[in-house]
Amino acid sequence: MTAMNCSRRRISHLIHLSACCPMSCILPLLCCCYCSCCSIKDRLQQKLAESGSAVVSKPMDWAALGVPEWLADRAERLGFLFPTEVQRRSTPVILSGADTVIASETGSGKTAACLVPALSQLDYPPELFPDDLEGPQLLLLVPSFELGVQACLLLFKLWGGNISSRTPGDPANMFSYTGPAGIKVRGVLNDEEIQMAVAGRYLKGVHALVATPDMALALMSLPDSPLSFQDLRAIVVDEMDALLDAYPASFGQLMDAAVHRHTPTSSSSADAPAAATAGSAGGGDQAGSAQDNLSKLKALLERQQQQEQEKQQRQVEQLLQQQQQLQQLQAEAAALEDDTPMPKPQVVLVGATISDDDITLALNRGWVDEPVVVRVGTAGNVPAGLKHRAVVVAGPEKRLGGLVISLRKDLTDTLATADAAAAAAAAADHVAEHQQDDQQQQQQQQHAAPVRVIVFAQSEAEARGAAEPLRAALWGDHMLSVLLPSTGAEPIKALHAFRDRVASLLLATPSAARGLDLPAVSHVYSLGLPPDATEYVHRAGRAGRIGSTAGGDICTVVTREELPALQQMVEQQLGLQLECVELDRQGLGLLGTEYDAARQELLQEQQQGQQQQQGEAGMAEPQLENARKGLEDLFNLL
Repeated sequence: MTAMNCSRRRISHLIHLSACCPMSCILPLLCCCYCSCCSIKDRLQQKLAESGSAVVSKPMDWAALGVPEWLADRAERLGFLFPTEVQRRSTPVILSGADTVIASETGSGKTAACLVPALSQLDYPPELFPDDLEGPQLLLLVPSFELGVQACLLLFKLWGGNISSRTPGDPANMFSYTGPAGIKVRGVLNDEEIQMAVAGRYLKGVHALVATPDMALALMSLPDSPLSFQDLRAIVVDEMDALLDAYPASFGQLMDAAVHRHTPTSSSSADAPAAATAGSAGGGDQAGSAQDNLSKLKALLERQQQQEQEKQQRQVEQLLQQQQQLQQLQAEAAALEDDTPMPKPQVVLVGATISDDDITLALNRGWVDEPVVVRVGTAGNVPAGLKHRAVVVAGPEKRLGGLVISLRKDLTDTLATADAAAAAAAAADHVAEHQQDDQQQQQQQQHAAPVRVIVFAQSEAEARGAAEPLRAALWGDHMLSVLLPSTGAEPIKALHAFRDRVASLLLATPSAARGLDLPAVSHVYSLGLPPDATEYVHRAGRAGRIGSTAGGDICTVVTREELPALQQMVEQQLGLQLECVELDRQGLGLLGTEYDAARQELLQEQQQGQQQQQGEAGMAEPQLENARKGLEDLFNLL
């Protein structure tokens, strides 16, 4: 155990060094760790052999788990080289056809854990051609537009599609794909896609459909809807708890329709109250006048006519209901072959914070049948290795200024650390002819590992209002990309800009906190207090994901009044350590201290009247630059 812990510490140290040191320095340590791991493995196998236990090697690639060769090769080319723990455990279960519940922490690879084996279960040409499909084979339900866009792109790439990475020799280009051709994936995530589905052949021959419950239900409720579930093989519910919170009614109706393969009935609760007005016999004189008797007779005839009309209307409604039932029975009878009932689609429920109540609800509604629960890690757990920080400002109007100050300080600290590591590596190399190469590596390292930030605003309106001030204040430091749910094709451009490192800061709404997998996110900021600990976990999960060596800082910009609630959320509920940084001087904070130091130094230099040397001027230049940026912040933000 001591040797294993030592190797773990060495590997962890290598991960941090790989972000700031050249490979020539890391290679000897990497060889040493490799030899240590091989030695530990040999000793463990020897001990197991001596005790008589069978040495079972876990499958370490997709093909060994039972995934088809073409799909395993495609997953590896897309960067999913080795299945993670949740992928290793869930793939055989889904391939067996059993209903599955995947509960794993954020960043553990849940999306690939459910999609790769689900795609393995579908029928492809020549067994089933796209023109023969009556509806999709795979239905993927997502809680947000952003997550739906990401899922569509992943399915598109798994089925041979290519999104240029702007680098030559991309191993995942379309020419390396060996799987079935002509496979389509479509999304029903907004009104525009519903109009496309109704107007043309948008859903014709589609194998996978990605949708939010409200959009899919709206499409199915239309007359002559092009959406059918007759050939549905699998239903994947991503972030089930978020779907139940965001779509409490439409999610249940859509799941009932998809699992039982019927058209959802329109919930028009036209419960017409029976307005049968009881004729009150006015207790007048025994000898009523003829006019009174005539009026009573007319009222009686009107009531009889009204009752007759209501009776006819009820008969017409009954006939319409019988006709609809007959049509439904005819459709079900046409779908049946050899009098064998259609099997229930396989259902996979996925979530980082999925609860036992959610599973019980799915059982009671008949969505799942004896599901196999795959749990990896602790529910609601935050990825390890993240630092949590609270930036305290004087008031809500100072949040944006505090965000800019912290972003600049993080950028300065990261670049300073990279410079120091590269300088130490260059000093350790005594070969004079390699000095120029080391300087080039240092410059490349600064551009290869920038600070990559996601900022969560409290609402879409707040994100829109913060976009331009942030873009102006961070000019030259960060390239800003804004991810908003109601901007049509713009979310795709925003995700691509951040993924391709064209943008280094992504401004998003809370709906983007679920499931988005973006590479090498080093900092996550929240403008204001998250609503609860679950939301904090999902926001923090955008950093420190599987395969990322960037670490991660989770920073929340709050006021002094909000700080106790944040401490209770992070320290008591989640058991994490929270560092508090209070920005003084009403938003200037650390930048104000730097400005004061630079200003005092300049005043002393003017009083002394001494000429500044070139090296000393170089030392004062960063402070002058910070002062200039501080004045820009005041002008743009305050």
